[in-house]
Amino acid sequence: MTPLLYGVQEPRILIGLTSLITECSPMPPKFNRRRAVFVLGKIDEILAWEQRKEMERDTKFVELGAICARCGQDSTGGWKV
Repeated sequence: MTPLLYGVQEPRILIGLTSLITECSPMPPKFNRRRAVFVLGKIDEILAWEQRKEMERDTKFVELGAICARCGQDSTGGWKV
């Protein structure tokens, strides 16, 4: 055992280490085409929804900008109503 900071000791041999080399390779994952089409469809729905929300937000900012331009300051420095 080797002393470390604050008197904690660490064992020299780590228990449970195994080799990462295996004799037989793991089975490749099975491809489920129906599930993949479903997942990609859901992703497309989410992206379309997000795009609609972005367009709505842009429209609201344009409307807000028009309102601010109408109610802004005039050339004399006073506020227009």
